[in-house]
Amino acid sequence: SRRLFDRLARDCPTVLVFEDLHWMDASSTALLEHLLPLTQTVPLLIVGLSRPERETPAAHLRALCAREYAERYTDIRLEPLTEVASAELVRNLLDIDNLPVKMRELITQKAEGNPFFIEEVIRTLIDAGALVHEPATRRWRATGQIENIHIPDTIQGVIMARVDRLDEEVKQVLRVAAVIGRSFLYRVLSALAEADKHL
Repeated sequence: SRRLFDRLARDCPTVLVFEDLHWMDASSTALLEHLLPLTQTVPLLIVGLSRPERETPAAHLRALCAREYAERYTDIRLEPLTEVASAELVRNLLDIDNLPVKMRELITQKAEGNPFFIEEVIRTLIDAGALVHEPATRRWRATGQIENIHIPDTIQGVIMARVDRLDEEVKQVLRVAAVIGRSFLYRVLSALAEADKHL
């Protein structure tokens, strides 16, 4: 594989992007470590995206790069969004006039600067019917249900609340998929799921 990327980068500057390095398995970590020396000889940029957690493959790779490739390594850490930036994100995601100020503040406070949390809360509000899209105006409108919505304190809570609203059959498929792992082939899920005709 190193020869392939060496040839590719010699023909044209190349960028490799790896997402979710914190979940990387041992063989993927070994592959990436095997490719790192190429950055010294060919125009190859390797971009790795991960959470800043310790004791993960990503943390190991960060330490390796800082130690052995310091002159070519840049660590960019994203800070949480400020409250102003969080409020702006809500405005950009929702073209809405009647979102109660209390709800807007609650979303930004609970998200604590996490843009993914903000997006998931908005999806929750839409799924629950608290926000509806008006095709005529192409804008969002808050319904009376917005007053009764509970926003969980964590992103896991938001996602679990969304899962809880799924039909029982869909939840069963999700349980099977979760047992298989983070990624899987459709045919594997189909072979294990009882509801394969609905997949």
